[in-house]
Amino acid sequence: MINLLPKENSQKDQKEKSQNDQKEEIKGWSDGDLIRELREVQQKQKCLVVLDDIWKIEDWNILCQVFPMKDTKSKILLTSRNTNVALKADARGIHNLEGLNPEKSFELLEKMAISWRSDLCARSHFLK
Repeated sequence: MINLLPKENSQKDQKEKSQNDQKEEIKGWSDGDLIRELREVQQKQKCLVVLDDIWKIEDWNILCQVFPMKDTKSKILLTSRNTNVALKADARGIHNLEGLNPEKSFELLEKMAISWRSDLCARSHFLK
């Protein structure tokens, strides 16, 4: 969790403040305050922001205000089923991903989740 609270608080004060207190304080911020703080964090720190399955250009138009396009080392990974949303976010181009067929899906599952197990019983269970 990135701390969005003002920097005036000492580190000791920040540690003592519970996450619930922080959440309550952030809930009281205006949209402008929240946007300003999120932009500042992304400019000062290296962040990877994942926005998954954005469907409408209108949603991206609202969200994009939070993300600085200059003077930042942060990156945005946006996924969308809507090509127009992806192009609006980055007109330089998009990466179209094809779905995996059942054989390739199992091959990936086996490689990433099953292959490290020496328990042949577990592997044979998935092969059924």
